[in-house]
Amino acid sequence: MRLQGKVAIITGASTGIGRAAAILFALEGARVAVVADRDIEGARQTVAAVERDGGHALFIQANIAREADATRIATETVARFGALHILYNNAAIAPGTDNFIETTPEDDWQRILDVNLKGAYLCIKHAVPYMERSGGGAIVNTSSLNGVIALGPLAYGASKMAVVSLTRSLAQELGPRNIRVNCIAPGYVDTEMTRRLRRMQPNMTEEQQDQRMHAFAGRTPLRRVAQPDEIARAALFFASDDSSFVTGQILTVDGGYMIQ
Repeated sequence: MRLQGKVAIITGASTGIGRAAAILFALEGARVAVVADRDIEGARQTVAAVERDGGHALFIQANIAREADATRIATETVARFGALHILYNNAAIAPGTDNFIETTPEDDWQRILDVNLKGAYLCIKHAVPYMERSGGGAIVNTSSLNGVIALGPLAYGASKMAVVSLTRSLAQELGPRNIRVNCIAPGYVDTEMTRRLRRMQPNMTEEQQDQRMHAFAGRTPLRRVAQPDEIARAALFFASDDSSFVTGQILTVDGGYMIQ
């Protein structure tokens, strides 16, 4: 029960890593606000899964790229659970193709930066006052292997590299207020989003898409891709007192890809 008595907000919690984290955090004792925008049914399934295990969860439908919604996420969480200790900025979107500078539409660039970077910034901005009133806490941001090395797509990689910078800057700013800020950089994870992105590749057959995934897995020492709960466990480490003297760190959870 490493999160006993804690209250956590998890964005992008309708499926994949976010759902795994919501279930895990609740099993560890946290009361959880499940935040999602479009996949309402998926978010409700996450809440139901938490409650089946005896936990407490609240669904908040919100667009994290809108300041009014980011404000509401924090206020509704505190109104329901009475405090706020953990913010896990997990929500993200990615383009369906490997866009390059001349083929990246401006609208795609802006949409990806809005969700992946601006959304994290807004959620942190409006969570911090409540976290400070609750005695401090932990912020966990999700970057990507794309945020550590240049893998593309262009806008996605830029947004995730910016999340790394945001993490380090805020770790310095918020440390004196007893708020730790850390970041996870996952490699390839078997989630609905990554499967959907593979299906959207317009010039590749399904067989070619599978070959591409297996080729990536083959370049990691562990010879496989990650499962969502493996990333969620890294988030739990940063969210809990197990990392009480850790801040400003970027943890790559990539099966060893970076050491190749």
